[in-house]
Amino acid sequence: MPNKTEEYLALACKTADNFSRQWEHWAEFLITAARLYKYSYPDQLMIYARRSSQMYSFNGNNHGD
Repeated sequence: MPNKTEEYLALACKTADNFSRQWEHWAEFLITAARLYKYSYPDQLMIYARRSSQMYSFNGNNHGD
């Protein structure tokens, strides 16, 4: 069972890999990073990961009903 550090590292790697593959995700990350310029890159990455996972899970469950 992975500890929290390993879980966060896996989330950061998955997020960085995801937004580096598609320019739309990269643009979304840049917008987030611009708003959070006072935070370090790792913190910006984790905030983006949390926000995007919440946004995608909400959009995935919302089928226009």
